[in-house]
Amino acid sequence: YDGQHGEDFDPLTIEDNYWQQGDADSSKNNVTELHNHLIASLTEVPRTILDQAGLEPAFKSQLETRYAELIHATAPEAPSRVAAAPGNGFAYVTFSPPVADGGRPVLSYTVTASTGAKATASAAEFSRLAYLRVPSLANGQPVTFTITATSAVGTSVPSLPSYAITPSGRKILPPPPPAHVSAHPGERGNVSIHFQDPAVEHKGGDPSPITAYEVTVEPGGRMVTFTGRNIVALQDGKHTTFKVISGLKPGTYTFKVAAVNAAGAGDVAATPPVVIP
Repeated sequence: YDGQHGEDFDPLTIEDNYWQQGDADSSKNNVTELHNHLIASLTEVPRTILDQAGLEPAFKSQLETRYAELIHATAPEAPSRVAAAPGNGFAYVTFSPPVADGGRPVLSYTVTASTGAKATASAAEFSRLAYLRVPSLANGQPVTFTITATSAVGTSVPSLPSYAITPSGRKILPPPPPAHVSAHPGERGNVSIHFQDPAVEHKGGDPSPITAYEVTVEPGGRMVTFTGRNIVALQDGKHTTFKVISGLKPGTYTFKVAAVNAAGAGDVAATPPVVIP
């Protein structure tokens, strides 16, 4: 870890792991990466490793320890850290799911605007996108949002409200190309795509949060869309995130990456050609 300034490098060896980062073998700045395997899912990890994952046998009884008897399941706690971003007659809303689900899994989330507008998404859909889109909002009118979580037992109390935002009809431009785009090939037709937030002001229009990244695989034109919390949270231009594309046949490829906001996909940044063994 470079401490954001590049002067702090603690000795570290990352060796013989199964991961999604895909860095090539290297040794620099007291950090050695060696013999790591790029995977697209846990199904590509050797069974012997998966069988040994988790607590050691002497400590597995801790998983069954209960410090309070749950006689009846309850409604989940409220979500937290609600944040919103304005659009043209709509808003994007994100939040942290509840820590305590009351003994039953959360099935859905509902966003309620201070104007009365609502939007609901399944827990699976929120996990995939990391945001909800709330339509039917008046431009020029400040609005806040609260979230409730619903399980088979019941619905939580509303969260604390977000800060107020004001939807606007001003023009939104597609985002600039992502920064520092690269591709890291691995085994079994996998490649890890690395990129950073464009980190450039959207001049000529209102800024709009990036909600996805589209990757076009050339040759062939296959398009893969990256979504999720690491995409929504990648908004400061300092950090690199990565996702894995699988199912590639041996050959030479270029990957074109574009950020997506409310105006659509922006200009692409292409990786140098890489060889998939």
